[in-house]
Amino acid sequence: MWALIVIPVYAMSEWLASAPQSAMLLAAGWPPLDRIALVQFVATTVQVFTALGTGAAISRYGLRRPALAIGVLGLAAVAGLLPLAAGQAGTAPTGIVLVVLSAVYGAKLTWISTVSMDFAHRSSASAATRFTVPMSIEGIFVTIISSAGLGLAGAIGFPWLIAGVIGTALAPRWIRHHT
Repeated sequence: MWALIVIPVYAMSEWLASAPQSAMLLAAGWPPLDRIALVQFVATTVQVFTALGTGAAISRYGLRRPALAIGVLGLAAVAGLLPLAAGQAGTAPTGIVLVVLSAVYGAKLTWISTVSMDFAHRSSASAATRFTVPMSIEGIFVTIISSAGLGLAGAIGFPWLIAGVIGTALAPRWIRHHT
């Protein structure tokens, strides 16, 4: 259940939204290498520090509060991609959104790894397997969903992909309060 349902549902929005990131930047008219490379370098650097900070937050606050904060920030970052998806990509706002999206990705991966380690720790006889299997499945899902995101972006366009990701993330909450 953890590896096949929870991990992909929790992290899917960032996987789908970040897959066509470079293509969206090129379509919005960013120079092919200089600004894109700089933003991606900064985003990856911030992601590393965010992962470390997430570990500290989990140690201090437990799993629930950081998971909620990361989820809300992730939804905001994906929503922040709508102007880029529509081809309106101001340098500073777009750069900030891409850095936040990358930071969220790192935070979610840290959270997923922590929970997977907790599950593994409960069974010392098969701890390595109990950690490796969910993390391997996570890697497989990233590849599949990112590929699907690129395919969907080509088929329906960037704005519809990003809007669909936001709608998918909000739908369970809406259903819970309106049914």
